Amino acid sequence: MFKIIQYFYSLRALGREQAWCDIPKHARNGAACHWAALGSLEFRALSLLSFIGRNGNFLCCPKRFVTVTSAMALRSKSDIHLARKIWHLTGIVGMVLIYNYFGTRQSWFIIGALAAFFIPLDLLRQSRPGLNAATIRVFGLFMRKHESDSLSGLSYLLMAGIILLAFFDRHVITISLLFLAIGDPLASYVGIRFGRDRILGNKTLQGTLAAFFACATIAGVYFYLNGIMTERLLIVAPISGLIGAATELIPIGKLDDNLTCPVLSAVGLTALFYLYGGFA
Repeated sequence: MFKIIQYFYSLRALGREQAWCDIPKHARNGAACHWAALGSLEFRALSLLSFIGRNGNFLCCPKRFVTVTSAMALRSKSDIHLARKIWHLTGIVGMVLIYNYFGTRQSWFIIGALAAFFIPLDLLRQSRPGLNAATIRVFGLFMRKHESDSLSGLSYLLMAGIILLAFFDRHVITISLLFLAIGDPLASYVGIRFGRDRILGNKTLQGTLAAFFACATIAGVYFYLNGIMTERLLIVAPISGLIGAATELIPIGKLDDNLTCPVLSAVGLTALFYLYGGFA
């Protein structure tokens, strides 16, 4: 059964663009779509398509429109979604490498340029169904259902990158991004695959423990390799793990964890550095 989301692609009639219909938000929840604009004259014979919406009523779509897929087209947060996790890991590790190789000044230029392109595009596609269709076709493999009509995780990640560059130390930035790159997807995978004991919303004890051990290990190895607080390593590494696990566990309103996790981790790690002499 096909589920309808968003609004249908505008059609050209009488020489001007007309928005054909606007599907209410309640009819889009939990659904996903892929759009395929049919621009050639041969396809104009397909002048009418009918889909059955959530309430069982027929919704008729005119020409130059669309392919709507089932709810399985885009994944939900409860799916393991390995493609997204690999994309997540490689993208954030790429940011870490850019920052540590090029330095702060060049990183500002690179991250700023990416943000200047992707964030306005992400905002614009919310009101442009055709643009949204193209975005989903290109990035649908990595997107979740809720991102079909809201900002994507990439925009939030780029926002986080700008905040980190503006306010935090180099070591803090690197560790915070590694927490997000490794700890967050590992916690998600373990929670979905092995989670049994829910402790906050959909978060599980097993996933949170995975985040703790991953973040503690990342911090401990990083501190050791960079000669930071090595005399207190058995104290600061577990505390860092707690910081990483807590930022992954506790939601901040409706903000995406690609923004909240690295920024809150950076705040906690900065306090840890001051408390135990990490900036010395």
